[in-house]
Amino acid sequence: LPGVHLPAQAGDERGLLPARSQSGGSGQHPAPRHGGMTVRATKMHGLGNDFMLLDLVTQPFEPSPAQIQAWSDRHTGIGFDQLLAIEPPTDPHADFRYRIFNADGSEAEHCGNGARCAALFIAARGLSPKRSLVLQLTRGTIRVTHLEDGQVEVEMGEPSTAPESLPFIADA
Repeated sequence: LPGVHLPAQAGDERGLLPARSQSGGSGQHPAPRHGGMTVRATKMHGLGNDFMLLDLVTQPFEPSPAQIQAWSDRHTGIGFDQLLAIEPPTDPHADFRYRIFNADGSEAEHCGNGARCAALFIAARGLSPKRSLVLQLTRGTIRVTHLEDGQVEVEMGEPSTAPESLPFIADA
């Protein structure tokens, strides 16, 4: 998986990310001046959704909502539907923490297509030799498994249709 180097200054709310390389494709970007750091990222897509993935296991970094918004912009940033962050787990039963950020910087709870990309990303980066992984979400865990044919299976658990579990507010 080719990587894209994103300049990102810790604590910088402006999201210092140049648009794209002059050829229009992904490429390396220079680190920002004045003590900035470079964050390595990968762009992937799955069934119509495109993602930017960050390995935050080997490069600790906390993207701000403003940085995510700047990076997600399709005209001035890399452009993506969601940012997927792979981090060390806080749950002792999980292999990794899998965080999903929408283009507006808010955190989402689930993304099945993103989970498939996250599993491929973890394998390609050599973060785990396991064929089956438990990923910690904002609420709960999911299991992703690499199949013999190269595809990834995602076990997202039983859906809940209980009204109190649905993020929906209706006028009475």
